[in-house]
Amino acid sequence: MRKFLAFDIYSDYGHFRKYYTTSSPLTYSIPPRTAIVGIISSIIGFGKKDNTGKSNSDYFYLMSEDVLISALQIINPIEKQYFGISLLDCKVDGTRTNLFKDLSKVNNIQIHSTQVNIELLKNPRYRLYISINDDKLYQKLKEYLINNYTYYTPYMGIAFCILNFDFIGEYELIEKITNNLDYIDIFTVIDSDNILDIQIEEGRFYNKEKIAYLMDENRIVKKYKSYIFENNGKSIKIKLKELLKISNVSNKDDVKYITIM
Repeated sequence: MRKFLAFDIYSDYGHFRKYYTTSSPLTYSIPPRTAIVGIISSIIGFGKKDNTGKSNSDYFYLMSEDVLISALQIINPIEKQYFGISLLDCKVDGTRTNLFKDLSKVNNIQIHSTQVNIELLKNPRYRLYISINDDKLYQKLKEYLINNYTYYTPYMGIAFCILNFDFIGEYELIEKITNNLDYIDIFTVIDSDNILDIQIEEGRFYNKEKIAYLMDENRIVKKYKSYIFENNGKSIKIKLKELLKISNVSNKDDVKYITIM
């Protein structure tokens, strides 16, 4: 029986850059699946590159739809702020990076910097439901989450936005429901292709974003998907082509309906 690990990821700030913005980066409201795979990889120790500098096959093994599936719930209301930041040019070109080793010994230093406006998520918090179709990796992730341990430092989309996580529990799949004809309250973000009908409710702030879903070993996005969600983490009353019913392995009364990203 397929199981899911539920845990919250959170930070002071976060940034998941929209693919069509460059000089003044805007952020998605939710982490793309590609970013979620990156967070999981950093926790269990799958780097983006191996010891030879090539793409790490383990990392992209985890990227496969057949290996990892995820559901995402918004916990804190989506809030965004603009900041002006100064970016230092520290690229490794044989000279510039060496300047930062000991500035006191270098005269007439010319530091290259670029000032940009960047949009950041404020106090983002999401709940992830992760299932890995590889028992060894699943158990490793479970152990690390329970003990709040990571191999690499995970971050909320961008390196200076370090994230933390809280383990919530383990769930098991009870039923896969298809072509649900009744409206049901769903808290997880919903693939727009999975929707049969939505019941619009007063007091809800509905949002839709097209985000990265799959990436190849050259780090080129091969597939995008559009997702519907409520900006403040409220439920959406909806009819779906497919949803999953899961229950907490430690508390059978804790039953949830989730949708896969």
